[in-house]
Formats: sequence, C-alpha cells, structure tokens
Amino acid sequence: MKLLVTMNMPSAQEYLVHQMTVETDCETLDKFMTRLNEEIFVKARLYYKRKDHMTGEVVWEDRGDIVLNTAHIGKVQVYFEYGKEQ
Repeated sequence: MKLLVTMNMPSAQEYLVHQMTVETDCETLDKFMTRLNEEIFVKARLYYKRKDHMTGEVVWEDRGDIVLNTAHIGKVQVYFEYGKEQ
C-alpha cells in the first residue's frame, strides 16, 4: 500500500515538516497503525514523484528502503492521486 507520511522534523528545504511517499507491505491503514504502535522504527520503500522530461508523464522513482522513527511521524494517510487510490 502506498502511503503519504508527514514527519514532524525539518525538511532539507528548511520547512518545519516534510512529507514522504512510501510503500509498505501492510494491506490496510489499520495494520500500519498497529505496526507503528508496536515498533520504534519501521521500514518502508521510499518513492520520489518525478516528471519524465521526454514524455511529460509523472513517474515514480524508487529510492530504496528507508527506516522511519515512529516518534517523529505526525500523520499517515493512504496516498491518493487525482482522487484515485494508488
């Protein structure tokens, strides 16, 4: 499942919070919430949303695994693009 995670920590652009799009093996948001409550760190797959310069289409760049500190997660929601679940 693809999720949008808001972290309560500064971004590289000096914003107070930053968001990441990640993918997890949890099938539901409830299962991911349970994992967040049971573990201090959780592993997910990080993706960057990019525009293909040749076609102009949006593509997802796989940036590999990332470990998130659950103490710094402020919000998690299912990722939606143009009103459709991805």
